[in-house]
Amino acid sequence: MDPNPSRQIVEPSGGVILRQLFDFDSGLSMEEHLQVYEDAKHRWTHCSLEEWQAGAEGVWMESSFFLLGADLSVTLELMGKFGDVMDYVKDHLHTKMSLYASLHSRVEEHKGTLGNRDKILQDVRERLVRQSGNVLGSGIAS
Repeated sequence: MDPNPSRQIVEPSGGVILRQLFDFDSGLSMEEHLQVYEDAKHRWTHCSLEEWQAGAEGVWMESSFFLLGADLSVTLELMGKFGDVMDYVKDHLHTKMSLYASLHSRVEEHKGTLGNRDKILQDVRERLVRQSGNVLGSGIAS
């Protein structure tokens, strides 16, 4: 034990170091970004399909993600690359959703066709039963 307690080395946590060096409170920053994330999550989970498709254009700009300590050009480059990835994902999802919508409409159309065929088969069955009764009934002496 050191007789002089003021000379003991205290290793601060990461948050304290950031606060001391850059006057930056990581907890406060996380809370702000977490709130932005939660708001965006709530918005996009409860929106309509049309709203989702229309709003996908500038979402990543709205969320205001900025890299700490990064050069502005690097930040803009990363934002551009992220935007390209998001555009690719959006296009891919749009293609898949269009395919699903097309498949869904074709299945519904085919269900209608099958319903019509079922009615025709039911009519034919009833006619066959009536005609078989006529054929069988004509051979029996009354």
